[in-house]
Amino acid sequence: MQSIREEDFIALEKGVWDAITRQDVTAFQALVAEDAWMIIGGIRSSGAEEAQLLPQIHFPPCVLSEFRVKALSDDVILMHYTATFGGENAPLSDFAGRYYVSSVWQKRQEGWRMVFNQDVRPAEGTGL
Repeated sequence: MQSIREEDFIALEKGVWDAITRQDVTAFQALVAEDAWMIIGGIRSSGAEEAQLLPQIHFPPCVLSEFRVKALSDDVILMHYTATFGGENAPLSDFAGRYYVSSVWQKRQEGWRMVFNQDVRPAEGTGL
Protein backbone atom coordinates (compact mmCIF):
# COMPACT_ATOMS: atom_id res chain seq x y z
CA MET A 1 0.00 0.00 0.00
CA GLN A 2 1.39 3.39 -0.94
CA SER A 3 2.02 5.86 1.84
CA ILE A 4 -0.65 8.48 2.33
CA ARG A 5 -0.12 12.00 3.52
CA GLU A 6 -2.63 12.59 6.29
CA GLU A 7 -2.39 16.36 5.88
CA ASP A 8 -3.57 16.03 2.25
CA PHE A 9 -6.78 14.30 3.31
CA ILE A 10 -7.31 16.66 6.23
CA ALA A 11 -7.05 19.52 3.71
CA LEU A 12 -9.64 17.83 1.47
CA GLU A 13 -12.01 17.39 4.41
CA LYS A 14 -11.55 21.01 5.47
CA GLY A 15 -12.23 22.00 1.86
CA VAL A 16 -15.65 20.35 2.06
CA TRP A 17 -16.48 22.28 5.24
CA ASP A 18 -15.23 25.50 3.69
CA ALA A 19 -17.47 24.93 0.66
CA ILE A 20 -20.44 24.26 2.96
CA THR A 21 -19.98 27.39 5.09
CA ARG A 22 -19.46 29.55 1.97
CA GLN A 23 -22.39 27.83 0.19
CA ASP A 24 -20.04 27.18 -2.74
CA VAL A 25 -21.81 24.49 -4.75
CA THR A 26 -19.03 24.24 -7.36
CA ALA A 27 -16.33 23.62 -4.72
CA PHE A 28 -18.59 21.13 -2.92
CA GLN A 29 -19.25 19.19 -6.14
CA ALA A 30 -15.51 19.09 -6.90
CA LEU A 31 -14.93 17.20 -3.62
CA VAL A 32 -18.10 15.20 -2.93
CA ALA A 33 -19.26 12.47 -5.32
CA GLU A 34 -22.81 12.82 -6.62
CA ASP A 35 -23.52 9.25 -5.46
CA ALA A 36 -22.02 9.77 -1.99
CA TRP A 37 -24.05 8.65 1.01
CA MET A 38 -24.43 11.63 3.34
CA ILE A 39 -25.97 10.92 6.76
CA ILE A 40 -26.34 14.29 8.41
CA GLY A 41 -28.48 14.85 11.48
CA GLY A 42 -29.98 11.37 11.06
CA ILE A 43 -31.14 12.04 7.49
CA ARG A 44 -29.64 10.14 4.55
CA SER A 45 -29.17 11.88 1.23
CA SER A 46 -26.83 11.76 -1.74
CA GLY A 47 -23.98 14.11 -2.54
CA ALA A 48 -26.06 15.45 -5.44
CA GLU A 49 -29.02 16.15 -3.12
CA GLU A 50 -26.78 17.92 -0.60
CA ALA A 51 -25.32 20.08 -3.39
CA GLN A 52 -28.86 21.15 -4.36
CA LEU A 53 -29.69 22.07 -0.75
CA LEU A 54 -26.44 23.92 -0.10
CA PRO A 55 -27.61 27.40 -1.25
CA GLN A 56 -30.54 27.18 1.20
CA ILE A 57 -28.55 26.18 4.28
CA HIS A 58 -26.59 28.74 6.30
CA PHE A 59 -24.21 26.50 8.20
CA PRO A 60 -22.16 28.10 10.96
CA PRO A 61 -18.38 27.80 10.92
CA CYS A 62 -16.98 25.03 13.07
CA VAL A 63 -13.68 23.88 14.51
CA LEU A 64 -12.37 20.57 13.18
CA SER A 65 -9.97 18.62 15.39
CA GLU A 66 -8.74 15.20 16.53
CA PHE A 67 -8.26 13.89 13.01
CA ARG A 68 -7.55 10.23 12.43
CA VAL A 69 -6.78 9.00 8.93
CA LYS A 70 -6.59 5.34 7.93
CA ALA A 71 -5.84 3.90 4.50
CA LEU A 72 -8.15 0.96 3.80
CA SER A 73 -6.48 0.42 0.42
CA ASP A 74 -4.49 2.46 -2.10
CA ASP A 75 -7.79 3.91 -3.32
CA VAL A 76 -9.89 4.22 -0.14
CA ILE A 77 -9.27 6.40 2.93
CA LEU A 78 -11.30 6.44 6.15
CA MET A 79 -11.31 9.61 8.25
CA HIS A 80 -12.68 10.31 11.69
CA TYR A 81 -12.59 13.64 13.55
CA THR A 82 -14.47 15.99 15.83
CA ALA A 83 -16.48 18.99 14.61
CA THR A 84 -17.39 21.59 17.22
CA PHE A 85 -19.99 24.27 16.54
CA GLY A 86 -20.48 27.56 18.43
CA GLY A 87 -22.73 28.19 21.42
CA GLU A 88 -26.38 29.11 21.77
CA ASN A 89 -26.05 32.51 20.09
CA ALA A 90 -24.57 31.00 16.92
CA PRO A 91 -26.72 30.58 13.81
CA LEU A 92 -28.52 27.21 13.92
CA SER A 93 -27.93 27.08 17.68
CA ASP A 94 -29.62 23.66 17.93
CA PHE A 95 -26.54 22.32 16.11
CA ALA A 96 -24.18 23.76 18.75
CA GLY A 97 -21.88 21.26 20.36
CA ARG A 98 -19.52 18.47 19.42
CA TYR A 99 -20.01 15.85 16.75
CA TYR A 100 -17.97 12.87 15.70
CA VAL A 101 -17.70 12.78 11.93
CA SER A 102 -16.60 9.87 9.76
CA SER A 103 -16.02 10.03 6.04
CA VAL A 104 -14.69 7.79 3.33
CA TRP A 105 -12.67 9.11 0.40
CA GLN A 106 -12.23 7.10 -2.78
CA LYS A 107 -9.76 7.68 -5.56
CA ARG A 108 -11.72 7.90 -8.79
CA GLN A 109 -10.85 8.81 -12.35
CA GLU A 110 -11.41 12.51 -11.60
CA GLY A 111 -9.38 12.36 -8.35
CA TRP A 112 -10.20 11.85 -4.67
CA ARG A 113 -13.92 12.20 -3.86
CA MET A 114 -15.84 11.87 -0.63
CA VAL A 115 -18.19 8.90 -1.03
CA PHE A 116 -19.54 8.62 2.52
CA ASN A 117 -20.05 11.01 5.44
CA GLN A 118 -21.85 10.55 8.75
CA ASP A 119 -22.06 12.65 11.89
CA VAL A 120 -23.19 11.69 15.36
CA ARG A 121 -23.26 13.48 18.69
CA PRO A 122 -21.17 11.68 21.32
CA ALA A 123 -23.15 10.11 24.15
CA GLU A 124 -23.21 12.36 27.21
CA GLY A 125 -20.63 11.51 29.84
CA THR A 126 -18.53 9.28 27.59
CA GLY A 127 -15.54 11.61 27.62
CA LEU A 128 -14.75 10.55 24.09
